Amino acid sequence: MGNIMKRIFTTTLLFGSFLSAGLVFSQSRMMKSADVDEETRLKSDIEIDYGVFKLNSVTSDVLFNLDATYDKDKMDPELDFRRSGDVAKMKFSTNSDGVSFGNDDGEDDASTKFRGKLELGTKVEHDIRFSIGAGAAELDLSNLKVSNLDLSSGAGSIRLFIKTFNQAEVKRCNIQSGVGEIKATGLNNLNFKTLSVENGVGSVFLDFAGLATGNKKVDVETGVGEVKIMIPTTIGVRIKDNSGFFSNLTVPSQFNHSGYYYTSSNYKTAKTTMDFDVSSGIGSIIFISGSDKKGQE
Repeated sequence: MGNIMKRIFTTTLLFGSFLSAGLVFSQSRMMKSADVDEETRLKSDIEIDYGVFKLNSVTSDVLFNLDATYDKDKMDPELDFRRSGDVAKMKFSTNSDGVSFGNDDGEDDASTKFRGKLELGTKVEHDIRFSIGAGAAELDLSNLKVSNLDLSSGAGSIRLFIKTFNQAEVKRCNIQSGVGEIKATGLNNLNFKTLSVENGVGSVFLDFAGLATGNKKVDVETGVGEVKIMIPTTIGVRIKDNSGFFSNLTVPSQFNHSGYYYTSSNYKTAKTTMDFDVSSGIGSIIFISGSDKKGQE
């Protein structure tokens, strides 16, 4: 009976209406969940066209819990869940018919048309791919075992938190921002070896606080936008600037400079070192020492 119960994949759809500023639009609710059976890993692929989304961990025998409300006249969300041996796959997409940011009648902006919350279980490793077109996402990966992470923001904003040390080593980590904003804190708790960051015309803030040791390699590229990078003073840093004559790179004044390279004085002695390979178009990349609070926000 125990194994049978663990295979249950529950679905609940609720329908109703939502009243705001004198307007009524169709509102639906989707609740889905799955318990751990034989799985040791969950691959999650999440695509949010627009709205508000939160992700965090849950300490129980579940693989995931999803709770979402949406305007059924604007969206047709779909969740596909499959098991195969020790790996489960979950794909969720909002399937909207386009983004509306309000009109002359005072209609609420697009973020009110979708609100979702996803809880991921702590018993398995997680391979997470997340993208948001417009709106806001808050992703708290604390207490999760993350093996791969891909984040993408179009015109939306993403707040990423890693408050505890990741017990799984991240094999692949990519962060992409178009015209939106991404702010990530506690990145060194993610326990990655390599990290790729691409920014178009948006704003990216990366805080590398955390407990992981060893050497990390980070590639950062920005076109028109700005990337700010906060480095704790305990981390040894070497930066290679590939931007050439039109470089918009700012580094702490105490770094040593030789040719294309900028190096912190503790690079050869620190328990944690990071090699940055950076390039910028007409945007800017700004490195900030952890002892210098200016520019953090």
